[in-house]
Amino acid sequence: MNNKIKKLVIIAAFTSFVCIISPISIYIGPIPISLSLFIILIVNGLFNKFEGLLITLLYITIGIIGIPVFSSYTSGINIILGPTGGYIIGYVICSLVISLFTNLNNNSNVILIISYIIGTMLCYICGITYYIYLMNISLIDAIIVGVFPFILIDTIKISLAFIITIIFKNKLSY
Repeated sequence: MNNKIKKLVIIAAFTSFVCIISPISIYIGPIPISLSLFIILIVNGLFNKFEGLLITLLYITIGIIGIPVFSSYTSGINIILGPTGGYIIGYVICSLVISLFTNLNNNSNVILIISYIIGTMLCYICGITYYIYLMNISLIDAIIVGVFPFILIDTIKISLAFIITIIFKNKLSY
């Protein structure tokens, strides 16, 4: 099979995988715990040359056009403009950070875990910044609602994503 076609098929398959995993969520308040960040970390850790970023952008585009791939099987531009929209935009920043870091040294596990941590923190920053703007609340209130409940679960997500990425990184070749 032609290498370009193989690459496109793999990117399409992983985009589908992100779309299948991302909607799985549990509401614990206005911002749900979802598997979106978890799968975004894995995909971006597995791919290089900004292909993970492309998959993230495709996932968001699919959700915006109306396919229910966002948290709790929602979709549409209204989700991006709603309380969790900043986190979804944060996935793009997270993906960009992971792509930039891993392009520096794609074989370094230290760089990978650092990129996961920084990417997640930037996702939080995007999420709470937009949440503050939209809900007209204080920074402290936004952190209480949009960061504190997720620190432990996202630490677990980062750890599991790191392990899964390390296991599968060398198996994905095209």
